[in-house]
Amino acid sequence: MPKLATIWLAICLGLAGTALAADPSVTIQRAKYSYDNGEYTQAIIELREALEGTWNKAPLTFNNATWIMEPPEGFGMYKPRESNVFDAVEPVLIYLEPVGYTIKKAGPFYSFRLFADFAVLDDKNKVLGSQQNFAQYQVRSRSLQTEYPIFFTFNFRDLPAGRYKLQITVHDENSEKEATLSKVFEKR
Repeated sequence: MPKLATIWLAICLGLAGTALAADPSVTIQRAKYSYDNGEYTQAIIELREALEGTWNKAPLTFNNATWIMEPPEGFGMYKPRESNVFDAVEPVLIYLEPVGYTIKKAGPFYSFRLFADFAVLDDKNKVLGSQQNFAQYQVRSRSLQTEYPIFFTFNFRDLPAGRYKLQITVHDENSEKEATLSKVFEKR
């Protein structure tokens, strides 16, 4: 009988652990316990579980929205531009790190899909040009992808010298989330 009770207890604890993994605060406490006991690899696994439980609840937003000098080599691997002033024929490049897009899990795969609109406004906020759904980003992976850079290259050669606002709206296809970024730039 004690053997059966031990097996039953192990099953219950295993199921409780699975149910509690959905609550990031519980998973964070488990990660702290693992860390305090020198189980660093286990702490990392538990922190990733907490991130997974929190990510989809966060609003869609951007980190590191910056003008760049050339296409990035990957996440965080970009050369920032020191100025928002561009020559007449120079392309305008911008780098973004989206956060909080909805990641769906189906079987062994995680997936997300983002699409973007843009508008260029003059210094009086009059829309000079825009395009809906001009860029799409789609990922399907066996690992949770939370470090995904996006960048855009714009050729505004026909804009006369002046001050403008670039407005980019990113939409999350897996949810109702969207985020808009506005950045001022100049053409000379």
